[in-house]
Amino acid sequence: DDGGRWLPKLVVRLIEEEDAAAGTVRNISASSQGLPQVGPTPEGPAGKSSAGRRRLFDGFHLEELTVEELAMQHYFSKDGGDFQCGIHCEGSLLRDLFGILLFDQIFDCSVEGAFASAFQDAPLDLGTEAFYTCRAVGLERRFRELASMTSGELAQEVRDRFAALHGIRLRGVRWDRYEGPNGVFMQVPGQSKADTTEASD
Repeated sequence: DDGGRWLPKLVVRLIEEEDAAAGTVRNISASSQGLPQVGPTPEGPAGKSSAGRRRLFDGFHLEELTVEELAMQHYFSKDGGDFQCGIHCEGSLLRDLFGILLFDQIFDCSVEGAFASAFQDAPLDLGTEAFYTCRAVGLERRFRELASMTSGELAQEVRDRFAALHGIRLRGVRWDRYEGPNGVFMQVPGQSKADTTEASD
């Protein structure tokens, strides 16, 4: 196994053959050949239209993958950097850190009108221009505190806050991607390499 280095050469060769081909060219994919695949087939279940479904791509082993899964497969390969772990999260780790590290400032009960119920997962002004303005002093103090920490101190702060807040409903924080209060990512089934890492590292 050469880690998928053959794939770009194969793609170039197939494109050249397609350009030079006479007559009708037939598209071939993993699903059309009856090979294992991930996700819905291009034609959808029971021959139904696949409108609105995600586009799938053939992976290094001819399995069908989403673009995110294909990108992770690349980064796990030698050509992609031989990474040992990864997670597809669309930047949601930053939302997790926002909720975890700024919990006290987000849930500042001294902000008038921000809370109408004890069951809110966020203040009513979250996402508005008033959010920062009403908490500017506290937020800036917390930002300075975080900026003054060494990387080790910051990692410990994330671990401590993560353990203390784990499971509390916070808008934007996804606890289900972690294995309990230790801050370790859930293992993605079917990965050939280790794919867990501490959230704070």
